[in-house]
Amino acid sequence: MTVYLVGFMGCGKSTVGRALAERMQFDFIDLDVAISEEMGMTINEIFARFGEPKFREVEGRLLKEIDTMQDIVVATGGGAPCFGENMAVMNGRGTTVYLRLTCDGLFGRLKRGKARRPKLAALSEDELVTYIAELMQVREPFYSQAAITVDCDGLMRDDVVELVAKSLEDVNME
Repeated sequence: MTVYLVGFMGCGKSTVGRALAERMQFDFIDLDVAISEEMGMTINEIFARFGEPKFREVEGRLLKEIDTMQDIVVATGGGAPCFGENMAVMNGRGTTVYLRLTCDGLFGRLKRGKARRPKLAALSEDELVTYIAELMQVREPFYSQAAITVDCDGLMRDDVVELVAKSLEDVNME
């Protein structure tokens, strides 16, 4: 079984993914880390040197290569489901789980960690609110194609892991 976690930046895909993989005794892959390792540079360096098209090309190829692995949890980047055939590939090869947060929930998380995210670091709080709302409007139609949606507002990591694990059990029993 392959589980793909999708959702906006800051929703907890990597954090939940590691804990979920441990709970399920699966391997864990953070897709952004895999891309960085493959290209030998940070995501920011890849974007600066090669641009988004190259990044998305590598991302799509790695998503297809993951299909050969078994018992794995994959934390995708926030934009991964929104490019090319990525969402269809993930839905066709595994179970997709959308970790959904409201714009307010995302703002609270991203405001605290925005210094670590170059696209957000220079934004004022008002600009950050607008950025989240506008990008969510574009990405929500892709995220909502996931087989499972878990509402994460106000929940701690372990609660989200438990909800995802229970939802996966329910889907696999059908």
